[in-house]
Amino acid sequence: MKVHGLAFPKMCRHSEFECEDYCRWAAESWHNGKAYGYFKIRALKIFGFSGFKLIEETYNQPKRVGCDTGKEAAVRRCWSGDDVMGWAALEKEWGFAFQPHAFGRTLFVCEFIDKSGQKIGFDVYGGKSKNRGKSTFHYVVKNDGIYFGTEKYKEDQMMGSWSHKCEEEKLESPKPEPPKTEEPTGTSSVPAAVCGKRIVGYYTGWGEREITENQLKKLTHVIFAFVAMYLDGGVKFGAVSEDDSGPQAAVKAERRFLDMKRKARSVNSGVRVIFAVGGWDNSQYFSTVAADPVKRRSFIDSVASFIEHHQIDGVDLDWEYPDMNGKDKANHVTLTRELRERFTEMQKAKGRKDPYIITLASAAGEWNLRKGYDLSGILKYADFINVMTYDYYGAWESKWGAYTGPPAPLYFGSLKGFSGKLNADFSMRFYTCKTKKPSLLNMGVPFYGRYWKNVLEPIDKSDGMWRTAAPSNGIYEGGYVAWRNLEKEGWNKAATSWHEKTKTIL
Repeated sequence: MKVHGLAFPKMCRHSEFECEDYCRWAAESWHNGKAYGYFKIRALKIFGFSGFKLIEETYNQPKRVGCDTGKEAAVRRCWSGDDVMGWAALEKEWGFAFQPHAFGRTLFVCEFIDKSGQKIGFDVYGGKSKNRGKSTFHYVVKNDGIYFGTEKYKEDQMMGSWSHKCEEEKLESPKPEPPKTEEPTGTSSVPAAVCGKRIVGYYTGWGEREITENQLKKLTHVIFAFVAMYLDGGVKFGAVSEDDSGPQAAVKAERRFLDMKRKARSVNSGVRVIFAVGGWDNSQYFSTVAADPVKRRSFIDSVASFIEHHQIDGVDLDWEYPDMNGKDKANHVTLTRELRERFTEMQKAKGRKDPYIITLASAAGEWNLRKGYDLSGILKYADFINVMTYDYYGAWESKWGAYTGPPAPLYFGSLKGFSGKLNADFSMRFYTCKTKKPSLLNMGVPFYGRYWKNVLEPIDKSDGMWRTAAPSNGIYEGGYVAWRNLEKEGWNKAATSWHEKTKTIL
């Protein structure tokens, strides 16, 4: 669907439902919206009797990828114009999408709230809405934009501003270049920042290649991964994995961090310098620290002290992962809120113009997100989320390591029976529909590939992407290769092919 020619509401066309795969419109050519739903008429509905069925049919139902179509497919949180409880649910849940049911009067309304706080509404009218009991109904979708009550003229003003989102963000006249200092220097000169875009790069403490000034000029934010986290909540340079242990791990990490910070300040581009805690190998203390007020305070104090000492801009919380059953959900928000409160105090005490930054590296898997994260609660206090839209497939130790696949597929392209949720497109739509704040989301891009050993023939001969791998002593073997090392490690780039469905190099 489009709003007066604008395409952004299509972000929710892949809705949620119990089937593991998601749904699509039956025909993608319905660019401006088309009605679908479930229609029934019953006679003699009296004294609690539901009546005799006269007509009952479904029409234009969405098609489920990998599932059978059903009348409850994928469309929820809508209600009749007479449904007072439904309207109350709207205010509480910010519902979006519709599934019309014809019970006499046929006006149905759905709304969602965009990042500016405005309500966008979709009206579904019955062609015979004034004639109750008629069997000939034709639904159409009309959009009335934003509901301002008596101030309807504001709708046109708002819709006009959405047509040119960056129109008001003009480049300012050139100003004298400020002196180079260790403190943040203000507005970034990175072109992407003109429209509020972010280009965020991670730089590790254990690598061998050093970051360059030219690379830093292309970023709006650079994040050092990682500063080690400890059971008492403290953070300091140290080993963050078994592969990077020993007394020299802290020395190397600190040297690489200081080199990165010095170069970031010297290029004078306004790039924000942030440090990350957690990660795959050092998130084991997050749950305990977040749940304990004393340890939580120790963590916040330690993070604040690190930022003040090194004169940098913020922290990236890379908790991998909060408990999938939800026991960490409230504590996660509390930790982020209290960290924001401390940062606000620091900002005021130092007379700093720009707030200190809180970012999160967050799971791409819907199974982690649905019960494990309160995304809306977190984004009340965090500046943005870096969605880890990678490692959907890999030679894991679990049973899922048996299947080859693209580590970072852009779109759904799996064989029948595979999940439709393992791709960046689904993950970003899920985040967008859950938070209603797409401007606070970054899509992660890995600069590496993954491989498997003992790979067998394709599951489907027409598609070489999807295969199974045989385990060795019960373990699926494989690894990853950095893009810069492909030829060095013997990979033949000339033998690659393009997988059109997932937009991946195979």
